[in-house]
Amino acid sequence: SGDRESYVRPLRLFIVVNVIFFFLGPHLQVFKNNTGSYFVGPFGGYAKSTVKRQLSKTQLSSEIYIERLNTEIRSRAGSLVFVAIPLFAAFLKLGWRQRHYVEHLVFSLHFTTAFLVLILLTGLLMLLHPRAILLMPIVIIPFLFLSLRRTYMSRTWVTILMTLPVIAAFLISY
Repeated sequence: SGDRESYVRPLRLFIVVNVIFFFLGPHLQVFKNNTGSYFVGPFGGYAKSTVKRQLSKTQLSSEIYIERLNTEIRSRAGSLVFVAIPLFAAFLKLGWRQRHYVEHLVFSLHFTTAFLVLILLTGLLMLLHPRAILLMPIVIIPFLFLSLRRTYMSRTWVTILMTLPVIAAFLISY
């Protein structure tokens, strides 16, 4: 009826960002390190032992196996996000039980969209300087804190305490 919407609907924004991500993502440096990142961190030992087991079963060289694994990871990454968003919302529900699950789902959708935009911007910056990836946590942690504070209207200290578990939940979800 001629009225302007005051915001972009979360699902529409998510779809637009995903389309941009689909076309730009493969050309950005942020996607060049594939399985190497899985071998470090808390699950690194498990990942290494799984790859060793698979190598002994398949009799492939490690280079061929890793390339096939990278291809498989890239092909499934797009559908993973549709599982991760509701999972992340479920983690949020654990922290803020008084809210409805749908509210957490909307927050999860917005945050994931912002994260995808950040990945794209980081990828573009990495074309100029490879260490631009170090900016991601510097940007995403305060953004998450401010988003949680504004969305859930918790006290500052509660939001500070909840930010780290929420970051962990987001990383586990993805």
